[in-house]
Amino acid sequence: MAPALGAMSLSQAQQHEMPPDVPTQVGRKKQRTAGVRSSDLDALHAEFAAADASSGTLMKIELINFMNHAHLVVDLKPGVNFVFGKNGSGKSALLSGCMVGLGSKAVSVKSGTKLQSYIQSGKQSCTVKIWLYNGGTDSYQPDVYGPQVIIERMIDSRTGGGRHVARAADGTVVIERTSQMGELCDHFNIQVSNPCVVLTQEKARRFLASTDDRVRYEFFMEATGLNATKRYLLQARAARARICLLYTSDAADEED
Repeated sequence: MAPALGAMSLSQAQQHEMPPDVPTQVGRKKQRTAGVRSSDLDALHAEFAAADASSGTLMKIELINFMNHAHLVVDLKPGVNFVFGKNGSGKSALLSGCMVGLGSKAVSVKSGTKLQSYIQSGKQSCTVKIWLYNGGTDSYQPDVYGPQVIIERMIDSRTGGGRHVARAADGTVVIERTSQMGELCDHFNIQVSNPCVVLTQEKARRFLASTDDRVRYEFFMEATGLNATKRYLLQARAARARICLLYTSDAADEED
C-alpha cells in the first residue's frame, strides 16, 4: 500500500483554547493527556498500522505555551507530511518542538538559545508532547509501552529545567530522564541532531556561508553519523579500560 501524503496549513490545525485542567507539570502516575481522546488515538494508530508505518514514526504533536502556540495539536499522516503557512504562523516552532521534545539541547536548534526562550511570553512553563508509533516488527519494548510511545518535555521558566519523560500508551511513566532517551531514540534511529535529518535555517546558513574547512568537516561528521560512531568507540574504550582495571585489581588480590 502506498504511504499516505499529508498536507496541512497551520491555520487549519487544531488550535485549542487551554482547558482548565491542563497540568503545568508532569506527574509520576498514570495521567491522561489533556485534549486527546483515546478513541482518536485508536483511529490514528489504525491508520498507521494499515499503511505499515515504521516503528518510531511521529503520529501526533502537541505544543502548550510553546513559542507562538498557546495550544496546538497536529495529527500527522504515516507517509510524507507537508506543513505550510504564512511567515510567523509557527512552522519553525513546530519543528523546534519536535527537536526539543526528542531530546535536543536548545543550542542544537539555535545557537545562543536557552530552553526558557521557548516558553510563551507571560507563561511559567511550556510543554511538548510527541506520540510515536510503536507497532510493527521493530517496535520498542511493546510489552512495556504498548502501541504508542508518548514523550513529554516540560520546561520551567525559573530554572530552564523540567520533567522529560517517556510514557507508555496507557500513561505510565517508563523513562524519567533526558539521558535515558538516547536508547529509545537509537532504537528508532531518530537523529534530530543530524543535519541530513533536520536541517535548521541556522545550520543551512552556517554551512553555505562558511569558508572554514573545520565547519564543513563538522557538518560532514554529523551528517554521516561518524560523530556518533566515534562517541560509541570512546565509550567502548572507556568500558574496556574499566574492565581491565578491575581484572588487574582482582588478579593482584589473588596473588596477595
